[in-house]
Amino acid sequence: MPEVSVIIPAYNAAAYLAKALQSLARQTYQNFEIIVVDDGSTDNSTVIVQRFPNVRYHYQENQGEAAARNKGMELARGQFLAFLDADDWYEPSKLEKQVRFLHQHPHMDVVYCDFRTYDEKSGRYSVLPAEPYQPERANFLARVLFRQILPNLACSMLRRACYTAGCRFKPGLRHAPDYDFCLQLLEQFTFGYLQEPLYGYRRHAGNVTNAHAQQKASEVRITRGLGLEKINHIVAQSTFSSEEKNLLLARILLKIGEYSACLALLSKAKFPDDSPLPLFYAGNCHYALGALEDSRSCYQSALARQQEFPEALNNLGCVLLKRDGKNATDKLFRKALELRPGYMDAEKNLAGEDAPHLTQFELRTILTHYC
Repeated sequence: MPEVSVIIPAYNAAAYLAKALQSLARQTYQNFEIIVVDDGSTDNSTVIVQRFPNVRYHYQENQGEAAARNKGMELARGQFLAFLDADDWYEPSKLEKQVRFLHQHPHMDVVYCDFRTYDEKSGRYSVLPAEPYQPERANFLARVLFRQILPNLACSMLRRACYTAGCRFKPGLRHAPDYDFCLQLLEQFTFGYLQEPLYGYRRHAGNVTNAHAQQKASEVRITRGLGLEKINHIVAQSTFSSEEKNLLLARILLKIGEYSACLALLSKAKFPDDSPLPLFYAGNCHYALGALEDSRSCYQSALARQQEFPEALNNLGCVLLKRDGKNATDKLFRKALELRPGYMDAEKNLAGEDAPHLTQFELRTILTHYC
């Protein structure tokens, strides 16, 4: 009986599927099965799978990636479940290291890792680390309501118990099904982290995740769908300080478009006097509500507390651009780019590409863009 089931959902992935399967053949750990769920492909994916022995192949009418992953979990025989997208690859020690981790940490139910990314357009490789790890499950869940910590759920391995407990990908979600599944897991299970790039992500024109706006909108709908009462409860259950809880809740409210509620929280909650973030978030709320003067005042106050705050510089430029046209805004965008090279919103604003591009939250410390 295989210890691990590797589930590969595939839809017209003939261009990459062989490379994904070859990466499994090179694994240093070999007690696993491969399940390819062909989600209604019309290319020669079937022919490619036939070249690889011992692959369990299941064909179904096109239902989407979420349904394909669910079918793979249903068919799986392994104690541990892992996912590999048909256009990606595993580093040779991926399965070995994650299996060892779960054996050594029986209280952990899921283990994830960093990404190694390849951008087909530029031909460049880079490493995409995860956001800072949260060992407490309650803290992890609360943080994920604001922003996903995992680079991608496909980099994880989970115990079969997660599936038997009822965690499933929602077939109706074309965008962000991983995010919804991650929330389901975090409500019941504990995550561990291997700080190594063991999963390879291929970035190309056909990636579903390239539809960034749709992905973001879907995450917002999923989070909002929890309801304010549950969101408040999740944040309250975390072990963060009261100031951290208030700031996190403000971020979540801003994310889901509860601008008035966010402003009310920011006005009554206590924060460090030198922190620019509450003012920055208030500026974003006012901007969304059309109160440009209040927004401008908030960004300027945030910059008075922290002069080298690229997001506030960019957003102040957005206000001036929207209010006055392109008067004295370029120097703000240039300064933001000096502080954060590759900062995409500032680049687009400076180039005049469908400006203004407002930055809703402070940039990730580890990521401005993929490559």
